Amino acid sequence: MQKLDVIQQLGLGYLSLNQSSTTLSTGELQRLRMVRQLSSGLSGVVYVLDEPTAGLHEQDAAKVLDFMRALKKQDNSLIVVEHRESLIAASDHVLVLGPGAGRQGGRLCAEGEPAQCASAWSAEDQEALPESRHQGVSTATDACILVKKAAAANLKQLDASFPYQAISGITGVSGSGKSALLMQTLAACASQRPVLGDVSGLEPFAQAIAVDAGGINRSPRSHVASFVGLFQPLRELFATLPESRKRGYKASRFSTNVKGGRCEVCQGDGKRGFHAPMLPMVWIPCDACGSTGFLNETLVPRYRGLSIYDCLQQEVSDSLDFFAPIPALQRGLQVLQEVGLGYLLLGQRLSELSGGELQRLALAKELTRVRKRRTLFLLDEPSRGLHHRDVAQLWDVLSRLHEAGNTLIIADNHPYFVSRFHYCLELGPGAGPEGGEIINRRPSPSPRPR
Repeated sequence: MQKLDVIQQLGLGYLSLNQSSTTLSTGELQRLRMVRQLSSGLSGVVYVLDEPTAGLHEQDAAKVLDFMRALKKQDNSLIVVEHRESLIAASDHVLVLGPGAGRQGGRLCAEGEPAQCASAWSAEDQEALPESRHQGVSTATDACILVKKAAAANLKQLDASFPYQAISGITGVSGSGKSALLMQTLAACASQRPVLGDVSGLEPFAQAIAVDAGGINRSPRSHVASFVGLFQPLRELFATLPESRKRGYKASRFSTNVKGGRCEVCQGDGKRGFHAPMLPMVWIPCDACGSTGFLNETLVPRYRGLSIYDCLQQEVSDSLDFFAPIPALQRGLQVLQEVGLGYLLLGQRLSELSGGELQRLALAKELTRVRKRRTLFLLDEPSRGLHHRDVAQLWDVLSRLHEAGNTLIIADNHPYFVSRFHYCLELGPGAGPEGGEIINRRPSPSPRPR
């Protein structure tokens, strides 16, 4: 009963006990993970929560905050990593880390009560980016993507329209049907999968791209450079070096995923795992290759003084200047920098990245490809878990995509995004069976002539 009470308090009372986790939204899964950890009823416990309200509507976030306050009243302590201003303002003590990300971070920028640190964490000091030059949208039936009688998940025979060449938003509480409309209806139709409903108006688009971090394989063998397509041109660059030609090295020699140039003791991982009974796997650096994952001979060819391993240990921002003479690498590096991932290492494993980083990485991968105008981008919670400065930077990238003649439909609750959508649908009024309807539409004031 204790867990059922917590589920109810967190606003998930509409869920069925036998409901498959694959049918749940990101916000619902986030809160269910909290239920498992926070329903013990203990006191004197220190709870450490990592972004418990990431991607949630303010209404859902308020329920999480109420539950956290209840835990505190039971003589527990909570340490919370958060970016949401309402939760930070409700904290008793705040630590602000920075000032940047990656190697530019890791320092204490401010500490104290929320009011004392407001200038360091509040979004109010963030200069607003220029509004898009878009002068309004039209939702006329001949200028839109039309959805009729959508019935995926909890959608109630929903009819909706999304204007061409605009940034449209879908908002609503967690479980209201945002992902069902965006991914199970629009994205499914664009990829020619079965859809419960009818979607028309996709003909003008040369291609449709759905960006969702949930489908990314966090394989420990995949890293940033390989995921966005930079590792192949990097290995080809090393294969053209005089020392590589002298030794007969091909591009495959510089991969940790195939035999030939990798360390076979750790099979290119750079570390070795040991499993003891009743204990989790223990990883230690591989002493055979010095944690590089490569044979020593593979590290002999050098580009501007750096081996292939050294290059993978560079941050994206440093690599942008370092590989300035190599056009095949510039586009991908520039996009990574633009989406706010300049602090990542080229060889950083995907298993080490947060959900917000994976989401932006997925977007960067799509942006590195050469595209025609009139691409339809479908993004599911791209601001999830981001600091307000990262959100503003991401919006700038999305605005430039729109200004290049593309159409974007974004499911997101972040206030920065919501205030800037050219057209917005709010789903609700509740979650699960109580959602799945359009409760508010916010078109731009002046229709654009076509």
